[in-house]
Amino acid sequence: MPGYPMLINVFWRGLPAKIDAVYWRYNEDMRTMDPGYPKPITVWKGVPESPQGAFVDKANGFTYFYKGKEYWKFNNQRLRVEPGYPRSILKDFMGCDGTVSGPARPGGPGPPGTDDDGTSDVVIELDDMAGTVQ
Repeated sequence: MPGYPMLINVFWRGLPAKIDAVYWRYNEDMRTMDPGYPKPITVWKGVPESPQGAFVDKANGFTYFYKGKEYWKFNNQRLRVEPGYPRSILKDFMGCDGTVSGPARPGGPGPPGTDDDGTSDVVIELDDMAGTVQ
């Protein structure tokens, strides 16, 4: 589309020069962004600085923020992270128990998926049978 992508400051003046992510609440009924959004991440008590993303569970009233291998369950009514968080994305969403199987990665001491800087990539292997994840 001609003229796109456009710089974000075309629409929102006065924003900081570097933005990692923005979270706002959108009113589906009114088809507008809720007043006062986006807000600084510091407003969300217990949420880590610079989360990688977020999604809303409208049915239960929670917003889930994630960063790295962890996620935080934010109670939208009480405006705070639920007790017991952060928790493991791998364990809770993918059923991984945290144990490493298989040989170390070629050329390095860490398990498969571990980069030289100590971070990890998530590798999902799909079985031939539909709906099966290993």
